[in-house]
Amino acid sequence: MNSPIRVILDTNALVAARWKPGSASASVLELCLNGALQPVLTPAIDAENRHILRKVRPPDGFMDKIDALGRCAEWVEPREGIAICEDPDDDKFIAGALGGRADAIISTDRHLL
Repeated sequence: MNSPIRVILDTNALVAARWKPGSASASVLELCLNGALQPVLTPAIDAENRHILRKVRPPDGFMDKIDALGRCAEWVEPREGIAICEDPDDDKFIAGALGGRADAIISTDRHLL
């Protein structure tokens, strides 16, 4: 059996999933929750996700999906010393992807694309 593709979900992708339920971002979140994709998380990424999502006031039940994402994710240590993005706040996603051997970063952020 093939292993699922390992992905880092950028906070912007989760915000898009929140605002656009039928979007590609929402579909990726659902693929993570049903095991078709393997989400990879670090504490810093999870903290940013939760902080930003609370600010945008997700609809009832959306934070339950974020909790479920945390339960099905593989928690990893980020690679240290990553400082390559135009936006230093995005370095945590690169560091998490490298530390967790992710196959892809799912993002709508031009700095990460």
